[in-house]
Parts: sequence; structure tokens; C-alpha cells
Amino acid sequence: AKKTYLALVLGVPDWPLGEEVVLKDRLRDRDDDSFARTIATADEPGEEAETSVRLLRTGLWPKVPTPEVGDNQQVRASLVECRPFTGRRHQIRLHLMGSGIPILGDDTYGGRPFGESVSGCYRMFLHALRLELPLAKDGEMTCIEASCGFSDELATEGTASGP
Repeated sequence: AKKTYLALVLGVPDWPLGEEVVLKDRLRDRDDDSFARTIATADEPGEEAETSVRLLRTGLWPKVPTPEVGDNQQVRASLVECRPFTGRRHQIRLHLMGSGIPILGDDTYGGRPFGESVSGCYRMFLHALRLELPLAKDGEMTCIEASCGFSDELATEGTASGP
């Protein structure tokens, strides 16, 4: 199966607009018995994980500031396309956090744009855009797509060609 996701992340990655990078941090369960995971250090055991990430657009979020978060408060944010090559729990969320660009609204992995006391988000901005699955008996792939308006959430700053 091939999976393509879109994520709206806090900040701007340190690679150019339109460029694709492959993130390969190993992942492990946390020691606190929670469902959350963490990135394994060099001396810890961990599961191999690989995610391709492409920077599609940069901008400001929220597009229109609201009284809930402060009338003039906006943060730099980016739209990225993610394709996991392995299927680890929380893989995309951890890889993006480990790259310094947590998913907007991901309270578990650093995605609170206005500090720990106020999320400021009505959801986590991670969306399954396209799934390609071998559903036919002959092995032919079936593609399921669900459109996403994440790009509309950003005030204009920069854009690359879309997915």
C-alpha cells in the first residue's frame, strides 16, 4: 500500500520549497506506559522508520487571527506532503517533531502554537490525502483520494507545485 498525507506544521523546515527529504529517525515506546512514542537515541533500541517529506507551501497561521488566541497573534507554518515507507505508530508525527516542525494541533508531540496552556487549534492538522491499496483480485491498485483544504488555512507567503 502507498499512503500520502498532508500536514500543516509549525515553523518552516530547513530545506527548500518543493524539495523532498527522507527522514529516518528510529522510533521506540516511551518508558511511561503511555501510548505515545519517542525518537530513539543512538544507544537505545528502536524500530526503523522512513518518511519522505516535501515542503509545498509556507505562510502564517491562523489565516485570520481570532480573539481566542489574540487578535494579532499568528505563527509561521508550512504545508508538507508526507509519504511513509514504513508503517510505525505515530511515525509521521514523530518524524516531523524530530525535524523541528511539529504538526499543528498535535498536543502530544509539540504542536501547540501558543504554548502549553492554549492549543489554539480545533483539530490536529494531519490528513490522509491518498491511499493506494491492492483491493482487486488481480493485484491492481485501487486509489482512494480525499481532498483537503489545509492550504486555505495559511495566509500567503510561499508556494511550490502541489501534489
